[in-house]
Amino acid sequence: MEYQNRVDVLALRLFVGLAMMFIGAWLFLGRLGFVPLVLHPAHILLNLWPLLMIVLGVLFLAFPRRPGAGGAWLILVGLLVLAHAQGVMTLDRSWPLFVIAGGIAVVFNAVRQPEVHRGQ
Repeated sequence: MEYQNRVDVLALRLFVGLAMMFIGAWLFLGRLGFVPLVLHPAHILLNLWPLLMIVLGVLFLAFPRRPGAGGAWLILVGLLVLAHAQGVMTLDRSWPLFVIAGGIAVVFNAVRQPEVHRGQ
């Protein structure tokens, strides 16, 4: 058992170290201008960071810690910000989608709640 833990720790350290070397080299080559603009680290970070929100939202929906943990909201915000960053739709035009999503959430919560008995 202890041997397996050592192997797991070693594998994790190797992975983290190699990932850091790759990311560092990628950033360095981007700073030197050897990486095309589309693959430039700054371009990816500035334009594709909403994907992190979408992935977190999917994880919150797939593995909820408590009911209604907000995974759907993270996905919605991530999609809208991603659409804005890619020039598909601006945020000033898409804000009513939050009102629609809020209404959907209220309806689903009302349907999901057990029936309330008055006077009992």
